[in-house]
Amino acid sequence: MASNSKLHAVMFPWLAFGHIIPFFELSKFIAQKGHKISFVSTPRNIDRLPKIPSHLVSNITLVKISLPKVEGLPESAEATMDIRNEDMDHLKKAYDGMETEMTRFLEESRPDWIIYDFAHVRMEIPKNHDDGTYTKNSVSDSIKLVMDENEGKTFRERTKEMSEVFGDKKLHDRYIQNFIQYLESS
Repeated sequence: MASNSKLHAVMFPWLAFGHIIPFFELSKFIAQKGHKISFVSTPRNIDRLPKIPSHLVSNITLVKISLPKVEGLPESAEATMDIRNEDMDHLKKAYDGMETEMTRFLEESRPDWIIYDFAHVRMEIPKNHDDGTYTKNSVSDSIKLVMDENEGKTFRERTKEMSEVFGDKKLHDRYIQNFIQYLESS
């Protein structure tokens, strides 16, 4: 796509505000370059978003797709903040159940790009697989491993490296600009 052409990107984050808000911020950066964004989430999550800045309203469309009913998922649950840990599989099943409506939307809107996620980046803490609980010892041992033990050295080094990336506004802006240029040129 020529760099002067305007793109249409669909943003479809996982149903957790730790994913939704960064996707929303990225949407605003891309929209500032004049590109069209369709930001897709559930009605309740869309309603909980901050207001779109007035100068970007014409470039960002909020698209509400309802979660299908899933047995065991509380009626008003549309994000991880609405559920207990033991309900996570129900939320994942509901998220997967959005496929039909999402496919219909994508077929109708024909975007240039679809940006989505569902990746877990975390350290594993051993849990009881029978009831999903964590013991204070398993949490404590995992933190100790990362903080003190030799095996946690790689994790500590990676965390330090990432803090330099996330804390550097100029680097952040350059990455966003490079990402937008990549989208425009592909």
